[in-house]
Amino acid sequence: MGVVGDHDFCRGVAYVDFSSPKRAVTRVTITSRGFTGNGPGWAKKPQCKVDFGFGYYSAIALGKTVNLSASFGPRPGEKVTRDIVTGSGLVLASVVPTPATGPVRLLAGFPVLSSYLVVP
Repeated sequence: MGVVGDHDFCRGVAYVDFSSPKRAVTRVTITSRGFTGNGPGWAKKPQCKVDFGFGYYSAIALGKTVNLSASFGPRPGEKVTRDIVTGSGLVLASVVPTPATGPVRLLAGFPVLSSYLVVP
């Protein structure tokens, strides 16, 4: 998914993967495909801070959201992994990139990734 960050017009691409390492847990892995930016701030510190909202519907939660923070640089392959207790059974999971700054969570990327998962 394409992502826009909060540091000197930084932007890049992130890949999202879902897995289930153990019962009732969904593992969300976000992998950077490389980020870039413009300006003197990016030349000094090439790190793009982005928050991802992980929202899910399951047997134990209706519309629950968990925030995942990440900071990616120009090198592809950097990862952020988080285990989230979603409960067993059918889970509708969505990941939305949002800016890391500001009190309002606005969409900062496209597309919004949604997927149905069967969690053991």
